[in-house]
Amino acid sequence: MRTSPSATFTSTGTPCFYIHPVEAAHGDLGLVGEEDVVMFISKSGMSDEFRQLYPSLGRLKVPIIAMTGNRSSFLAEHSH
Repeated sequence: MRTSPSATFTSTGTPCFYIHPVEAAHGDLGLVGEEDVVMFISKSGMSDEFRQLYPSLGRLKVPIIAMTGNRSSFLAEHSH
């Protein structure tokens, strides 16, 4: 059985929730506030979804943490 990263954080008492990137682009990003941190996990770091969400995340001024297998990817270069 696999456990989601958000379930792991929640089990430690750290408030956390998962948003699918497509759903985030269609309104769920409204759940993210200035006090939040966004974590992306992507093998390639080159997903179109992240590229589409990046401008909105910039406007929210939230820190972005990346876990990716590609250090020269768009995701890696645009995370904190």
